[in-house]
Amino acid sequence: PQGDDGPPGNPGGEGAEGPTGKVGYDGANGLNGGTGLGGIWGDPGKHGKVGPRGPMGIQGPPGPKGAKGTDGGTGDRGGIGPGGSDGVKGDDGSAGGRGPYGKGCDGATPQDGSKPKVIDACGVCGGDESECAITSVSKTAHAVGDPHYLTFDGKSFDYQLQGEFILARHMNDIELQNLQVICPNPSVRCNRDAAVVTKNFNLRFKSQWLGGRISINGRELVVDKDYNYGVWNWLDSTTAYLMTSEHFEVYFNDNPLGDCAVATGYWSHWGPPLPNGYYMHLYFRAPGRWSSGLSMTGLFANFDNNAEDDWDAIAPSTMWWVKDTASSAFSNDKYLLHWTNRLIHSKQDAIDAQFNHAGSAHVGGNTGHKAGSATAILADGGEKKEGEWTHADEVKALHDIDPLTAKMRRKLFAKMAAEGVVERKVGEAAPKTELAHAELDIMPYVGERPSPMRIEQQMLFRKEWKVLDEKQRHMMLAGGVVSNTATGFKHMCMSCVEGTEECAEKKIVKTPKADGITWPTEARKTACEEACFGWLKLPDSPSICSCWIDCSLGVKLELATSNLLTNYMKQRRVLLTPDDGEASEKCLNLDSSPAKVFRGDKPGARMRWTQEFAPNFAITFWWKPDMDATSGTYFKPDRKVILYKGLNQTDSGEYGMPSTKMVYIEIDASTPTKQVVVTVAGVEARVPADKCQSIGEDVFTFFAVTKRDTQVTVWCGKSGAAEAAKVHSFQLDGAEYKTTIDDVIAVGGIKAPEDQYAKGWMGKLNYIGVNYWDKTDKVKLWDVQIPARFTVGEPDACPS
Repeated sequence: PQGDDGPPGNPGGEGAEGPTGKVGYDGANGLNGGTGLGGIWGDPGKHGKVGPRGPMGIQGPPGPKGAKGTDGGTGDRGGIGPGGSDGVKGDDGSAGGRGPYGKGCDGATPQDGSKPKVIDACGVCGGDESECAITSVSKTAHAVGDPHYLTFDGKSFDYQLQGEFILARHMNDIELQNLQVICPNPSVRCNRDAAVVTKNFNLRFKSQWLGGRISINGRELVVDKDYNYGVWNWLDSTTAYLMTSEHFEVYFNDNPLGDCAVATGYWSHWGPPLPNGYYMHLYFRAPGRWSSGLSMTGLFANFDNNAEDDWDAIAPSTMWWVKDTASSAFSNDKYLLHWTNRLIHSKQDAIDAQFNHAGSAHVGGNTGHKAGSATAILADGGEKKEGEWTHADEVKALHDIDPLTAKMRRKLFAKMAAEGVVERKVGEAAPKTELAHAELDIMPYVGERPSPMRIEQQMLFRKEWKVLDEKQRHMMLAGGVVSNTATGFKHMCMSCVEGTEECAEKKIVKTPKADGITWPTEARKTACEEACFGWLKLPDSPSICSCWIDCSLGVKLELATSNLLTNYMKQRRVLLTPDDGEASEKCLNLDSSPAKVFRGDKPGARMRWTQEFAPNFAITFWWKPDMDATSGTYFKPDRKVILYKGLNQTDSGEYGMPSTKMVYIEIDASTPTKQVVVTVAGVEARVPADKCQSIGEDVFTFFAVTKRDTQVTVWCGKSGAAEAAKVHSFQLDGAEYKTTIDDVIAVGGIKAPEDQYAKGWMGKLNYIGVNYWDKTDKVKLWDVQIPARFTVGEPDACPS
């Protein structure tokens, strides 16, 4: 049923205004109005007479203050007051532009923008010092490890002082300084910082920064903002620098037509008290044209292919101290080079001359290379001023390494680098001997990183050499034995998680000397094993053990992997034609077959050539054709043999090579469109002609052939290009690649017909043999290694 009505609602709102109504009719007349208003008043009447003044009233209060009057006129000038204090010094103005060059030694000012001629060290106006050079081969000196010095001419010595020193200087062109501090082993010293100085630039490098920062003339530059890793940065026409996370290089060339000088530093990790735990290995490569013996100075001595006069050039060593002087590149950002040179006689004569002839710092030289009295800190912690240096100090500081020990250093390290460790023969008793100062020289492998295990070996080596008999020494030098007190490789690489029974079972201890690897946790062990090439086993590369040791001691996983990759590749790469050395070795003329044969059966080569350790490979080189139209590479159209890798079957094979070739690189010049032809495991592939056109030009071309599992990739890069590119890839599709230590790499093939001679020139030939690789590709292989080889650049010893 319907409910009751609800209560009435609230009144509605006011409605809208209605429209205007029509105009009404006129209204009726209104009523008469009332009386109007009164009229206005008339004018006032006249005032009456003024009455007399009344008495004065009481004074009123003062009125308000009046407004300020206008300024008065200027008064007489006062006397001069006392002078005020000096204001704050303004900022330095911007540097002015470079002024015009002056006259050269020939009295002429070049009008084409080139530099005026100067007198070189040989006394020749406009010369490049090659007129009196002893050799044309560049040489590298170094201060590496803790630190071991090697002069340009091969003299080995130690210099265990704290301080800042000039290592190498070429006249007023370029100088390398180092800053030595206490190492984690307090009995030795390490290179903490380095500086490279020229006439215009002061470049400082710190272990604290690694490659992330550099100081140039006091201004700090930062990676990814001011420069990028792996890119050369030109400061002027003579000087450039390159930075990576692992090393720096400074390039200097005062003669565009000659070899350059290169200063290089590699960082290695050791531990506190070093900044970030890092220190440096320093190298200086001097071009052969600087080998006159007249222009190179510093602790790396002169450069004249004669080690016998190196002490003459070094002593007194205080000449090369710069700490607390204006010539320190570390404390004086404005330090740049100026002219100086020095000559000296023999080591003992030089020392005697300094201390026996009053007022003569050394014979035949000058001390004008620095201002102030330098200081250094001795091994016992005492500080010495340059003027306080004595004959005894000099003899003690310059610790000469006898030639036999120096030779042993090189051989020991070569063997250690090949094997990854040092160990004595099983059951061999440790003799009570002292292997005096036979630490690692890191000589054959620039930039090799000494792991904590190798540092331990260094300390053990110190104790053994001196009292070995002649037979023992001979065996040591021949590689018959290595260290007689070192922990064996097998046990040193055993591991356990700290606190577990496994440590006791394996006899792994941390003190008093680490024997075996102790993981802090199971999780760390798993992470480290994965970071240290988890897809490989220890027998595949002894460097894996070094990586485990590093990682167990707290080295970051990424750094442990990076260091292992560096060490692994150092062991697996062989420079068949060296980057430096004799011209005949650096540059091969492919006018015969073979032009050069490299054998795989050399000692220590197993891991680079056998199927077990090297199923993958890379071969890289630079090649330039001979463009002579009457006798050169392309005079006769045919397939030109560049390189062969495989068995040498001179008597039974086709041209001395089997019909199924493991690696064969050719240029097909039978048609006007030239092509690169690559054969691997009998599978032949052609690179599209437009992908590597520089093979038909009078320039160097970079080649790389890489194998990874079943894929073969060909790389090509023209001289002067920004990078080498992948130009072709192909699959082996079941074809089996085989490699043995009986293989050879034959430049130009073996007994190829004369029409197939490639001719032209090849240099910087490298071979790298590696294991099966990371399937996840987290650790890059050829995508990192090949571009790195291309950036080294074309050979500099081949005919232009």
